Amino acid sequence: MIYVQHACVTSNFPPLTIFDEVYLDGPVSQKLYKYSYTDNTEIVFNGLGRFQYIRKPQQSHESLRVGIGVTSVDFQNNYVHLRKILQGNQCSHVVFRFHPSVKKSNASNFIGELSSELKLEMQDSLSMASDESLADFFEKIDILITSASSLIIDSLLANIPAFSLDLENIGDYYSLEKFGVCKQLDLEVPLSVQLDSYDTIEGLELYFGSGVKL
Repeated sequence: MIYVQHACVTSNFPPLTIFDEVYLDGPVSQKLYKYSYTDNTEIVFNGLGRFQYIRKPQQSHESLRVGIGVTSVDFQNNYVHLRKILQGNQCSHVVFRFHPSVKKSNASNFIGELSSELKLEMQDSLSMASDESLADFFEKIDILITSASSLIIDSLLANIPAFSLDLENIGDYYSLEKFGVCKQLDLEVPLSVQLDSYDTIEGLELYFGSGVKL
C-alpha cells in the first residue's frame, strides 16, 4: 500500500505501519512520523510536488503590508498582541486570511470588532479562501504572521517572510517553529529589524530538504 502526504502533519497523526511506500514532503514530516512506519517502509521525499507557487521579489521594509493567518475568530484575549503589531510598526495595511472553516459573516464581524477595539481603519482587510486565491492574497502582503498553519509553507514558497505567533493558544501545532522552518515573532523587536536577516530559502530547505529547486 502507498501513502502520499497531502497536508502538513503532526506527531498525532495515525501511524503508517500498514504502508509499504510513503511519499512525504521532506525531512520535517519524516521526523514527525518517526515511529510510524517499519524498517521495511520505503520513504520518498516529494519535495514541491503538491505545491503551486509564484516567487515574488521581497519588498522594502519601510512600509509593510501585513498578512495575518487566522484559523478561528476566537482570540479576543490576544488583541494586545495585534495592537503591538499594527500600531508599533510601519504597517501600511493589514489583511486577515481566514481558514476555510470560518464563515464569511463571522470573519466580517471579527474584523469590525477588531477595528473598533484597536481604533484602526480596516478597509479591504478580509481574505477568504472561497473568494480569493493564495496567489492573489500574497500579492497584497509583504509579510505573514500566523498561528499554526500550513500557510507558512505557502508564504515561504512565495518568498514572503513568515513568522509564527500563537494568537489562538494552540502552540506550534505543526512543529514548523521547532524545526526552524519559520521564526517566532518577537513583539518587542520592530518588524523591520526581524526582516533584515530573514531568508525564505533557509526555511524551505529545512522543510523540503537541502538543495530544493525553486
